[in-house]
Formats: sequence, structure tokens, C-alpha cells
Amino acid sequence: LRTAQLDDIATLYVEAGVAGGILQSLADTLARSLAWPVTREEARSWLMRVSQSSGRRLLLTIDGLDAGDNDTRREIEDLSSTTFGPGLAIIVAVDDATAERLVATPSGLSDSAIGRRAQRIKVGPLDDREFQIAQRVLWGHRIGLMHGAEATPEFRQPWVLRAICAPVLERI
Repeated sequence: LRTAQLDDIATLYVEAGVAGGILQSLADTLARSLAWPVTREEARSWLMRVSQSSGRRLLLTIDGLDAGDNDTRREIEDLSSTTFGPGLAIIVAVDDATAERLVATPSGLSDSAIGRRAQRIKVGPLDDREFQIAQRVLWGHRIGLMHGAEATPEFRQPWVLRAICAPVLERI
């Protein structure tokens, strides 16, 4: 919500594990926006140019990454490398178990490439203000929670809200 009000940052949401990966999702988005075919390589090249720009940033948010999705893991390693500049920021939303697998090598003895670059941020239950905002956003998609939902601790867990709403949002 905060980035929607900023002129110097754009947010692109990508659901992991669908549409052939992050770069293919980006290529599809660009193709729809431009009404012109865009390949994965062209999307990567565009992303590299955008990442080198100063003054404007692209926030790439990746959600729903499965711990065993090695293709998306490799794409995240690539996109977070020094090949891309400071104009690209990446957020990967994962559960704790997946985070542990992403930041360590398969042997678990050292940090992975992602682990050396990542800063982990734990997301706890939503506070009153965050929960009210979540309810407004959901209501904008015609999803309402029962009366008294604000008093139910489980509904304040972001993963619970996502699990409840994802099937409904997929149909929209």
C-alpha cells in the first residue's frame, strides 16, 4: 500500500511456481502491457537495465515459493546477484521451514548464495491497524470476515488470511 503512493518505486507481484518462473511471468506482464511479444531473455535484459537506473526502483515481490522449486531458487539467485544493480529490490515471502532451506546449502553446513545476500524479516500477527487495513483490502475484493474476526487471534496471522482468501482471489 505504501509503494502505491510513491513515484520513485514500483512493485511487481509474482507468484512463484506458475507461468514458467519469475522471468516468464515478467515477460508475460510486459507483453500484456505493451501488446507486443516479449521473451524471457528480453524481460531479463529489461530488468537489468531497470536495475541500473538511479532514482527509481523496482520492488519484485515473490510469493508462494516451494522449498523444492529449484528453478525459481536459481532465478532468485540470479536476480539477487551483482549482475543486477541497486534499482532492483527483491522480497521473497516464505514460511520459516522454506526460509531455512533457502538460506543454507543442501548440506546445511554453510550459507547459500541467497543466505549470504538475504536479510530475514519475521512477520508476526497483525496489529489492530494492520488488521483493519487487511479487512479493507479484502472487502475491496468482496471478501468479508465474520463479525468479531478482529478478536480471533488466528485471523491475525498473515498466512491464515492468505490461505482463506487465495482460493477466492484465484477465481477473480
